[in-house]
Amino acid sequence: YILNIDDLDDALDATISDVNINADSIDITATETTYICPGDSTQLTILNGEDYIWSWTPTIGLNVYDNDTVWASPDVTTIYTINGNGVCGDVSKTITVVVNPPAVANAGPDTYVCIGDTVDLIGSGGILYEWLPPIYLNESLNDTTSVENPSTSMYYDLIVTDINGCKDTDQVFVDLYPLPIIYAGEDVIIETYGITQLEAIGGISYIWSPDSSINDTTIYNPWVSPNDTITYYVIGTDEFGCSNVDSINIFVGSSNQSFATTFVFEVIFNFSPLVSTKEFLAIKFAIAVPQAPA
Repeated sequence: YILNIDDLDDALDATISDVNINADSIDITATETTYICPGDSTQLTILNGEDYIWSWTPTIGLNVYDNDTVWASPDVTTIYTINGNGVCGDVSKTITVVVNPPAVANAGPDTYVCIGDTVDLIGSGGILYEWLPPIYLNESLNDTTSVENPSTSMYYDLIVTDINGCKDTDQVFVDLYPLPIIYAGEDVIIETYGITQLEAIGGISYIWSPDSSINDTTIYNPWVSPNDTITYYVIGTDEFGCSNVDSINIFVGSSNQSFATTFVFEVIFNFSPLVSTKEFLAIKFAIAVPQAPA
């Protein structure tokens, strides 16, 4: 039998074309291209290449350069040329390792929350999200979440995965702020049809309630003139938006009011006696403590 040289060439071509390329066990022979994230590596394998002596160029990012299996971790997209020398001939292949752009996680700026309150966290940079730890969070797998009524300050890590499967992590700090100490003042006793001024401290803005018999519910020192005993509440807010509440009782006396204790002070005027007895009694009754109902 006389071997036709064309038959030999066909046989060699068939042998060479039988050499496949895998990247992490995935056949990439058709495209000769694989993708990695920055800092990752991929295992490149020449299948059916045991009968060849291989050499890889360039060698940058490779753990070895003279084997049919290598680990590639280039910093930038790199085209590798693989030359195989065998008894049946030589073969040459190329593999492009594309380094995807890095994912960039953004957990947002550090923030704070008042005791008993809620604050929103807004993340970005990916298509998949995970907030860790999930403590005090209403949701841990969305780009946005809320920290609800934490009992301590917290650090949260946001892990994002982008469209290429690359991951990145960012961190945000949620500081827990105390509530302000709001003081509405000591309880007050006034006569029927009397008037007194309230004065709250501890905040930078205030809201008084109820709004009856009060000249302004939005200032720290309103005047009140209730006809009956009443309790006023004041919500004070500090510069961070944290709020707290306090209250004050206004006791209203009358001509038939009985008093458990009356504090009498001798008032001496060093000018003309223009104060009448009735007015002096008004001063005395204004500082009397009414007896609690039986």
